Amino acid sequence: MEIVLYLAGALLASVAGGYAFTTVSNRRRRVSPAIGTTLRIRAHAGVYRSKLLAIEGDFWRISVPLQRNHYVPLRDGERITVEAPVKGGVYLFKTLVRCFDEDRNELLFEVPVLTAPRERRLEPRRTRYEEVLIDDSPALLVDVSRHGAKLRVNRRIPLG
Repeated sequence: MEIVLYLAGALLASVAGGYAFTTVSNRRRRVSPAIGTTLRIRAHAGVYRSKLLAIEGDFWRISVPLQRNHYVPLRDGERITVEAPVKGGVYLFKTLVRCFDEDRNELLFEVPVLTAPRERRLEPRRTRYEEVLIDDSPALLVDVSRHGAKLRVNRRIPLG
């Protein structure tokens, strides 16, 4: 009987230690998006865009989402999905609206502790850094993948 209690205690300590280590290491690595970043908000009625106004610990304050240049009021407690671009990927998580401030047109919600950036691309990108010509103008080929390439140019290039 003592051995069972000992093993159960060891298992419980192991699970608690693993959880604490994961929580602390993920909190240290969290890369916050820049203030003013455009976020994509999914709610029950559609997909909207919003701006990140402030980061207050584990809470983000954003502007009330817009759809076709009109405010979309979301209620306290409403479930939303947030997509926020950051260096190295995108945060994608579900959360609840904690506070809706009608006077300032702002929302407050909590970012889950274990949120980590994820890669949005289907194919890996390979870094190149080669000089190329686009319409007889110099450009820098930064990276390539099976589905596209990233270029740095000094002028606007038409689509296509």
